[in-house]
Amino acid sequence: MEAPQAVGAVVGENLRRLREQSRLTQYEAAHLVKQYGLRWSRSKVAAIEAGERSTVSLADVLLLALAFRVSITEFFEGDGDVVLAEHLAPLPREWVIGIMQGNHPRPEIAPREAVEKEARDVEQMFATVDAFKRGSDAIEADQGLARRLKVSVEDVVRVARAMWGRTLTDERDARVVELGAVETAERQARRGHITRELSQQIEEQLRGQDSPLSDGERRTD
Repeated sequence: MEAPQAVGAVVGENLRRLREQSRLTQYEAAHLVKQYGLRWSRSKVAAIEAGERSTVSLADVLLLALAFRVSITEFFEGDGDVVLAEHLAPLPREWVIGIMQGNHPRPEIAPREAVEKEARDVEQMFATVDAFKRGSDAIEADQGLARRLKVSVEDVVRVARAMWGRTLTDERDARVVELGAVETAERQARRGHITRELSQQIEEQLRGQDSPLSDGERRTD
């Protein structure tokens, strides 16, 4: 089953189909559409055909249809669903064509909570990728707590993973992501509060183990 495509990609693949059927090069196609008001270069035609543009305006599609002397629906032919908007489930192409013909299906609208959760998941994914790129900074909060408590970083990471399944740094970053869109100053303040709160929980766990911090056995030089 083909993955859903953005409108620009669907229009692009059909532009290529119609161009090739007309035995036109990309340069010739650009020259053709310029006669109908589209100031496209050969590289612009190539980019759209390659699916590099996620959107194409309705006016552009109308002018393409005029230039190639076809119905506008010709630019939505093919297989696979079409993504019209982020908050709408992808629609079958026949539904999209049906809309152009006056039919009005009722697409599934994702709940607001689902959309927000997906956005948080994506943000967390990029935060995780960034953590790998940062190298040692991926456990910077763990390192800071270890220095303050004079214990090994391994001890801090071990306790954090036992509590949350990830490092102190990752747990802190995940909770910051859950704050959503807040002002930079407020985000930084809350980030510090979350770090202190989580650090205290780890410290309490370390002090409650067989070798408490107070006896010096878990201290490092």
